[in-house]
Amino acid sequence: MFILCSYKLCLIKYVIIAEVQDPECNSVKDTKYEEKYSKVRKELEDRTTDKRNKKHKRYRYVEEGLYIIKGVVFKDKKHVVNEAAPGVLEIHPIIELIHLN
Repeated sequence: MFILCSYKLCLIKYVIIAEVQDPECNSVKDTKYEEKYSKVRKELEDRTTDKRNKKHKRYRYVEEGLYIIKGVVFKDKKHVVNEAAPGVLEIHPIIELIHLN
């Protein structure tokens, strides 16, 4: 069984993937980052709309605005997936998400 342990954000303007870990995932639970991931996840879920992407029905939109995203820059290997960023750079994981407006 596969359990999705992160949300993937596609930052449209700059085409970069940013991932938010699920604090309930076994690899995160009971670590020193669990609380940070919980805060980021809640901030994201509070700002997610019910509007769905027409091409990818499972994708939802996050409220427009100015955000500061703090996290670890991760260079992924080139692979063929719909969500891959052209530069294969990702922010993984996001450790802080701040909505400025």
